Amino acid sequence: MKGLRKVLTPFAPDQSGAVSVLYALGGMVVIVDAGGCAGNICGFDEPRWQEQEVGAIFSAGLRDMDAILGRDDLLVRKLVSASGRIRCSFIALVGTPVPAVIGTDLPALARMVEKKTGLPSFAVSCNGLRTYDYGLEETYATLLKRFAEKVPEMELKERELSRPGGANAVCETRGESELPPHSRRAVGVIGLTPLDFFDAAEVRRLTSALRAEGFEEILLYGYEGGLEAIRRSASVSLNLVLSPAGVKAAQYMEKTYGIPYEIRWPVSLGRETLERLARISLEKAEKGQNLRILAVHQQTVADSWRAEIEREIPGAEVTTASWFMMNASEKRPGDRALREEEDFSSLVSSGDFGAILADPLLRELVPGYQGVWIDEGHFAVSGQRVRAGYRKALS
Repeated sequence: MKGLRKVLTPFAPDQSGAVSVLYALGGMVVIVDAGGCAGNICGFDEPRWQEQEVGAIFSAGLRDMDAILGRDDLLVRKLVSASGRIRCSFIALVGTPVPAVIGTDLPALARMVEKKTGLPSFAVSCNGLRTYDYGLEETYATLLKRFAEKVPEMELKERELSRPGGANAVCETRGESELPPHSRRAVGVIGLTPLDFFDAAEVRRLTSALRAEGFEEILLYGYEGGLEAIRRSASVSLNLVLSPAGVKAAQYMEKTYGIPYEIRWPVSLGRETLERLARISLEKAEKGQNLRILAVHQQTVADSWRAEIEREIPGAEVTTASWFMMNASEKRPGDRALREEEDFSSLVSSGDFGAILADPLLRELVPGYQGVWIDEGHFAVSGQRVRAGYRKALS
């Protein structure tokens, strides 16, 4: 049966992804629902809420007749009242299944709210039927289009002319940046969210890696720096995209401001993991076999793991797979987009993988797997469960 899940829990939906980006920006985030979606976000999909870093997240509290009759004026009055009681720099309306089903015009509603409150207001068109990465994609693009401060026309022309190949050059990059070291002053990071990177130590390793590459300033959009980081986004020399969900926003910044971008996760798997895989590869080589590895996460992370493994372990063959959006231009033959539990089970049973890097919850789908399983938690997949396992490992 399509969509039937016996083991996996529902993945974080698009409205959770939107809130994940907006959470730390200092605005009022309004989930346009009856209360259930907001409860799911705060109770399950937003780890910072559990750490007492409580953000200004509100539910519209729609009742049946509010939804049926489209009482937008009632919601506007609520928002005007709330905005007078708390300090916030903007108001964001995040869609859910209810407004999607009844056809609520969220952008028009946001314009009404902005006129009444005087605060910048915008809508994020989520419907609760897609995974979290679509919410990330929509939110990053909306924020950068709305709040990135314009740069002088002369500076834009200078950027255009300074590209290799001149004005007709393509800015997009796939590997190491071609920018000379002296121009790598500031980098904007698109795609950093606890739904993908729930461990704060990973964020520290990310910033350390970027400083080692020569960047003096690192802007983590939607993670820290508040709305000011978004406003300054047009001044960076490079955008680093950590997820397929960040490509749309990076392409907008490239087209509008001439800022090139790279798609990669620059943090190493770690020496212990690589040494473990090297030992397995040596055992396989003694039998005349190559080590086949399956890496499962969001596409950019899995691809970066693959690049590092193939660089450090000659002969290793790595296949990547993801339950979330995958850019066709980044896929290799054999990479798999997963939809059903059976997709993963059949991939593992037919792939002869000596090692799998994936969220521990996925192991329950393949109880007969005899190879080496290396836990790489993904909060959007297993939520508080993987987080609890990580804490236990540290204790």
